[in-house]
Amino acid sequence: MVKKKFRSDIELLKSKLDKLISIGKDISIVYPQVHYTAHKWTPIKLILLMYYMDMYSKIMLRRKDELKISELIYIDPLAGAGTNRIQETGDVIVGSPIIGIVFSSCKFDRYFFAECDAQKRVALQSRIERLLPSDKFVIKSDCNELLNHVADYISNIKGRSHYVMFIDCEGIEPKWENMIKVLHHPGDLIFVFQTKVIWEQIVRWKNLDTVLSFFGTKDYMNAEEEELVEVYKKQIASVKTLRGKERELVDHVPVRGDIKEETFYYDVIFAAEKTSGGSPWFGGLLDYVKKRIAKHTGKSVEHALDVLKGRSTQIDWFLPKPETSLDDFIRE
Repeated sequence: MVKKKFRSDIELLKSKLDKLISIGKDISIVYPQVHYTAHKWTPIKLILLMYYMDMYSKIMLRRKDELKISELIYIDPLAGAGTNRIQETGDVIVGSPIIGIVFSSCKFDRYFFAECDAQKRVALQSRIERLLPSDKFVIKSDCNELLNHVADYISNIKGRSHYVMFIDCEGIEPKWENMIKVLHHPGDLIFVFQTKVIWEQIVRWKNLDTVLSFFGTKDYMNAEEEELVEVYKKQIASVKTLRGKERELVDHVPVRGDIKEETFYYDVIFAAEKTSGGSPWFGGLLDYVKKRIAKHTGKSVEHALDVLKGRSTQIDWFLPKPETSLDDFIRE
């Protein structure tokens, strides 16, 4: 019975992936030369986003009415053009905005995006218009402006809201004073923490004022490179929502490796509130993903790229073992 359920989980994910690939080809026709320039290791974090979105949306399908949530929100303050061109291979793959729209079992009521580059922003607008009604999404030119806008928007919602916020940093763009305005509201955070880049901002470039604005604390000054992510996680965990809850569930997945002697090095932070049932899915999900990423770093890059380009549909490499159903992760 469990194996049958596991097969159905895989088939459901494959159907979403097929849709994602199909839409990716369709939207690439719009502004075909405009893409965010990415690298071969970029697909790892996109696969992690796909995985989390699938889990989150299944939970919300079950619990939205029970929790009396009137509005679900997706936030992507560093959205890019909606597509990525992999510099090393020339492959064009979908970006996080498209994954946020497509790879979810439940529809969000509102989507918020930001992109500072004017050409990429126009391309993103045109691509999203092929997927969503114009009154369902907002695109801003600055990530911090968007964070403030989202905080204001949520504050004016009648009833409860909940969000998924995916922040894919190049460096230290979001300021903590703006992050905290959104974190005060209930929601889940997925944050791509560019550990290596941030360390260089501190040690090499001495860009300390901007780094302080990013962290919102001077604690980073006493941290070694590997400890920087812990400083940011502590900041996230310290923010109480307006309901008086903290995001006790804060963890990260280290992504490390080398491709042709070029080192890639970042951490993906996941943060959520505990539910009344304790949210055992969160720890189980992240423990599993950590093992897969740590075990298959080099292969995961190639495989994730093949999955997102449609050269492979064998996505069970990042799913639980057959004796563990996805339901075991999301059951409260």
